[in-house]
Amino acid sequence: MKNKFNLGQDDYQIATDEPLDLDDAISVLEKRLDSEQLETTANKPLSEVTALADPSVWHKRVVVITGASSGIGLAAAHCFSLYADIVYNLSREKGNDDNINFIETDVSNPDSIKESIRKVYNKEGQIDVLINNAGIGLSGAVEELLTTDIVKVMNTNFLGAVSACQAVIPFMREHRKGKIINISCSIANNAPAFNSIYSASKKALETFTIALRKEIEPLKIEVTSVTLQTCKTNFTENRIKQDSTNKAYRYRISNDIGRLEYAEQTGSSAETVAEELYRISNKKTFNAYNITIKGKSRVRAFFSKLVTKK
Repeated sequence: MKNKFNLGQDDYQIATDEPLDLDDAISVLEKRLDSEQLETTANKPLSEVTALADPSVWHKRVVVITGASSGIGLAAAHCFSLYADIVYNLSREKGNDDNINFIETDVSNPDSIKESIRKVYNKEGQIDVLINNAGIGLSGAVEELLTTDIVKVMNTNFLGAVSACQAVIPFMREHRKGKIINISCSIANNAPAFNSIYSASKKALETFTIALRKEIEPLKIEVTSVTLQTCKTNFTENRIKQDSTNKAYRYRISNDIGRLEYAEQTGSSAETVAEELYRISNKKTFNAYNITIKGKSRVRAFFSKLVTKK
């Protein structure tokens, strides 16, 4: 299978089954530059042809990622920017990379999301890819969960993604192109005990994606949900935990959540998931309403260092 890159109106293929690396990226950019020079030299003034040597005039994708200050979101931001995309992180915190554009955003607030999306469009004039990645976990027995925690999880995981879609679709519709990727989780369809609300939020997102796909496909906007298996990120430590002193739940919660967190910490790396998300984003069309990322794969040493650098 060939790796495919979409850096504008043209697709370039590199015949390799290896993970994407820096040499591949450079090769693609060089091909794009050579192609643009050949196509324009005969018909444009010398000043405009010379300008093609400036990377700033290339058509770059504008990618918006919610919750890209850490974990999978941050790894994806690094990966996409490595391949010449202009990336925006919409979250409460900036993260540790000054090369990623940051707009402080409360994902659980529809007005905040809409304002941030508009800021990106007003600056860049386009939004090519939206990745609804922001999410928060919640564990505990249903009868003991706090309503405030339930609302927080649903507002972030589901309603936040809905608001982001509402904000970006008008701009994508205007250009008649765009891709939306909603991040889901395998437990959406196999909900374990004591993860009811998180599982429900992701299942709701998948169902929403199915209906949205039917609505906007005629508008040339692609949308899919991407189901992740267990991943080793800070999502585990950030999970809201409602511990129980009730003997009906106490030991079962400890046992079940302990097994889940062990699976997470031995799962795929954020960098591996980021590579897969990049490949998915470059598909010409999303042939299914849901795509599952399975298993682990080898990640280049240089990329691991790039993502984990302080």
